[in-house]
Amino acid sequence: MKHEVSDKFIEKTLVDVFLQLARVNIVTGEYVYLKKSEEFGSDFENITNIYDYMRILATEKYMYEEYTEAYLRFSDPEYVKERVFGGERKIFYGYRRKTVSGEAKWVIFCIFSSSECSPEDPWTVFGLMESDTDSTAVAAAMSALSVIYHKILYINLENDSFEIIKADGKDMPPEDITQITEWLRIFAETGNVHEEDLDVYYDFIKVDKIKEHFADKRTRLSCRYRRKSHQGGYRWAQMDIVPRSES
Repeated sequence: MKHEVSDKFIEKTLVDVFLQLARVNIVTGEYVYLKKSEEFGSDFENITNIYDYMRILATEKYMYEEYTEAYLRFSDPEYVKERVFGGERKIFYGYRRKTVSGEAKWVIFCIFSSSECSPEDPWTVFGLMESDTDSTAVAAAMSALSVIYHKILYINLENDSFEIIKADGKDMPPEDITQITEWLRIFAETGNVHEEDLDVYYDFIKVDKIKEHFADKRTRLSCRYRRKSHQGGYRWAQMDIVPRSES
């Protein structure tokens, strides 16, 4: 019998800060609103497929150009299915959107799935969270990030330092490590990164390349790789590097 994401799961997972919520079948694109905002006007009244809805959000009317490319990758059906059916339970993408009144607002688009989600029962929950001020945007974003990410660091690329905002006790660095590049390197050298993903991982953590990227763009950098699980074996993980502020 199809569970279509239980109410208990929704209540346990979702928080009040979400502007819009929908149950979504990520195979067919079918969706049903759980909570709907009137801020988006009437452009979506006749849209019955969530991926069509997301493509409309990526147009100039609703989104700033610098976020479009990454957003379209995030909202690609095959990409969504690969990540969800690969075992990821919380996925998000942040961007600045344009409101009907012409304002710019920060938005976090989240995908939540239960442990029962599968190709045979592909129902998830999509949520859209936004904040009206810079201060609440930071608070709301940190609230969402603390749920989605296992580890959150504040990194200074100029002096190679880092500050731990959130980390599991098993993921803490050695006490004598003060440089982020050294910590990331040792993490890989001690067998925590799958050998087939080492080249991608090492290339991603090069500070000079990160600086070069953020000198020209303000979009996040992401790297997917397999890391050793505390329970044994390897699991897919994603490392995101996000600029502190954007203009």
